[in-house]
Amino acid sequence: MIRYLKHGRSFRSESASGGPATIELSEHGFALEDDGLFSCGSLESDSAIVEPDRSAAVAIAAAVSAPLPPNVLVERRVVVSGSAQHAIESDEPICQSRTWTENFVRVHLSLMNRRHRLRSMIDLGAGAPSQIPLEHVPRIARAMADWNGEHRSTPGGVSVTLPPDISAALLVHLAVFPSLRSGLGLTQSNHNVFRFDGYGTLIEEHPLSDDFPPNFFRPSFRSRPTRVWFHIDTVAENSNLGAWDYRAEALLGPIRSGNGRIALGLLCRALDEAVFAVEIDLDADGWLRAISGTSSERTWFPFAAGSWGRTLLVRL
Repeated sequence: MIRYLKHGRSFRSESASGGPATIELSEHGFALEDDGLFSCGSLESDSAIVEPDRSAAVAIAAAVSAPLPPNVLVERRVVVSGSAQHAIESDEPICQSRTWTENFVRVHLSLMNRRHRLRSMIDLGAGAPSQIPLEHVPRIARAMADWNGEHRSTPGGVSVTLPPDISAALLVHLAVFPSLRSGLGLTQSNHNVFRFDGYGTLIEEHPLSDDFPPNFFRPSFRSRPTRVWFHIDTVAENSNLGAWDYRAEALLGPIRSGNGRIALGLLCRALDEAVFAVEIDLDADGWLRAISGTSSERTWFPFAAGSWGRTLLVRL
């Protein structure tokens, strides 16, 4: 039998068309797995849970809502600061009994250029407010303000750099293809705060393979854990970024994958500072040939069960 217990509190600052709002939530629940049967329910609150950092959440909300370039506005903003205590009570071989605590901060931001009806969504996360990479927000906002509506066809024979916030989202899709797992050196990495999976098992480095992932993701105490890869990263040997022609500044809409292809709409800036929209649509072999350099520095983002973003050089 495996019994999972969660006590959590979070503070949420949100702004949308209806105006700003703050919400405080408490979550106290359990999940039970007994001879294959899954059940869940509520628990009495635990007053010992660490209070969320409300002031930090308010400060982050103010920072991302600071004056933006002309024609760019915050369509929606959500900042969540929280703390959760987890416990596993187990007599099964799949996991051991353990108690651990996680603090977390999440930011979701939707920016819009009203003149051109252009939208870009940003998702950031960390274990502490000081670790949230807010520097990506003004870069994206500036590119959206500088765009004059120009669209270009998919470039050929040029090099494009993808910043960490875009590459982290891309890695989740690249990891679906077996040839890219090995060809790009994709691996499950670790995180100094989000160290344990849904069964309290330590998340350790492990090359992505065709085997089942060794760890389990539990999005809620109401859900049965499922096997996933955590904190996806690339350890490709070529760390030489080299010269570039275009620099991707913003991701326009969700990355699309299907029929063996991955496509992403980008707002790019050329060497002459011209900003334009373009789409890169490649199959697995195309992405394997195109990604030719990675930076050594990395930043964590809350995509799927976590992914590490690095600056990538893509040669088309």
